Amino acid sequence: MISKSLVLIPAVIAVIALGAPRADAYIGFRLNLAVPLYYPTSGSPTTAVYQAPPAPVAEQVTTAPGPGYVWLAGHWSFYAQSWAWMAGHWEIPPSPSAVWIAGHWVQGNAGWAWVDGAWTVSEPPSAPQAPPAPPGTAPANPAPQGPPPGGPPAPPAASAVPAPSTPPPAPAMEDGTAVGYEPPPPIVEYVSASPYPDYVWLAGFWGWHGGWYWNAGHYARPPFRGAAWVSGRWARGARGWVWRGGRWR
Repeated sequence: MISKSLVLIPAVIAVIALGAPRADAYIGFRLNLAVPLYYPTSGSPTTAVYQAPPAPVAEQVTTAPGPGYVWLAGHWSFYAQSWAWMAGHWEIPPSPSAVWIAGHWVQGNAGWAWVDGAWTVSEPPSAPQAPPAPPGTAPANPAPQGPPPGGPPAPPAASAVPAPSTPPPAPAMEDGTAVGYEPPPPIVEYVSASPYPDYVWLAGFWGWHGGWYWNAGHYARPPFRGAAWVSGRWARGARGWVWRGGRWR
C-alpha cells in the first residue's frame, strides 16, 4: 500500500505541473492586453536604403534658448519604410572651439548610406615659445605675472566665448497672411515621445517669409482640461492663399 502511494505522488505532481503553465499563460496574456501605449513608437531609423532621399527642406529657425547655442539643421531619416523629416534644434557645443559637421546621405554601390553628424573639437594654435635664456641672465622682456594665488581669476579670452549661432529666426507669421503661390505638400515629420502624458502634438506647417519655410511640429500643454488643437491651414481665396492659424478649442 505504501509503495502504491509513493507511485501516485509523482503522478499527482506532474498533473499539477502540467496545468500550471496554462493558468500562467492565460494570466500573462490578459495583463499584456491591459497595458496601454501612451507614447508613439516610430521604430529605429534605417541607415542604408535604396531610395534617394528627398530634397532638403528650408526650415524655420526658432529663437535660440540662450547665448552660445548652435543650430543643428534638420535632415531626412528613413523610418518604417518611408521618409520622415527630423526637425533641427539648438545645442550647446561641447567646447568653445567645437564645430558641428552635419550628417548627410552618401550614395554608394548598394544604395544610400547615412553618415552621422558629429562635433569636431580642435585646440587653438599656441603661440611659438621663445628659447630659454642662458643661466644667470634675466630675459629682455619678462612675461607678465598672473594674479597672486587666491586672487580673482582672469577673464576668459575672447576666442573662448562661443559666438551666437546663425541663421537668425524669421518674424512670426500673422493670421490672415496672403501669398500668391500655392504652398508645397505637407511634410511627414518624425514624432518623438511626449515629454509628459497630457501634452499634445502640434503638427508642423509651411510658413511664408519671402519663400516657403517649414515650421517644425512640437509638443504643447493644453490651456485647459479637454482642450483640442485645431491645426492651421492655407485656404485659397480671392487674394491667393491665406493663412488661417491654429487654435485651441
